[in-house]
Amino acid sequence: MSKAPEVPILSRRVTEGGQVVVIEVSRPRPVNGNAECTYRLADTRRTSQGPDELAALYRALLEIGDLLARANRGASARFVVPANYGFPVPPACDRPAAVDAPDVVATQTITHAGDRHTIAVCRPVQSVGGDGMLCLFRVDGEAFAIARGWDGIDAVLNAVAMIGARFRLPADWPMSPAGGVFAPDVATMAATSRTGARTAM
Repeated sequence: MSKAPEVPILSRRVTEGGQVVVIEVSRPRPVNGNAECTYRLADTRRTSQGPDELAALYRALLEIGDLLARANRGASARFVVPANYGFPVPPACDRPAAVDAPDVVATQTITHAGDRHTIAVCRPVQSVGGDGMLCLFRVDGEAFAIARGWDGIDAVLNAVAMIGARFRLPADWPMSPAGGVFAPDVATMAATSRTGARTAM
């Protein structure tokens, strides 16, 4: 079976040698029972893998951050705009129109305090006022919550942080192996099946 086509969902600009370089992250896609997420940095194409879409997406973001950190140490690249972490939830008037038809790009199921919860993270969209990006996410069938960032990457990372704060998970919770226990009575990860990921919405 052929792979699904690569569809960019996140981007960030950095400068290198006076030139603007665009980083693109594609929608995670299922591969042989797991998932992979392709990203491009300048002319380099890389692929991250994980047990499900959210793990693959999060691993890609971590790898990009590591590559940029190493470049910064070598003084060859820097962020065009500094990252700001922990944006507040935007007011109701700033809710994106996409809230009625969100584009879910990654899912994962966790077990917390004996209960299973399905996490869905959506493709970031421009805020109504044009000031930053918004990432919708939800737990089970609850109303969508919104994380905000100055670009799509920042918004996704803030959504991950907000979910982690709710369930008292470690910062890198999407990377935990399926079935791995974080701490007593805190959380256990379980990979979402591909069928569940496609029908959750």
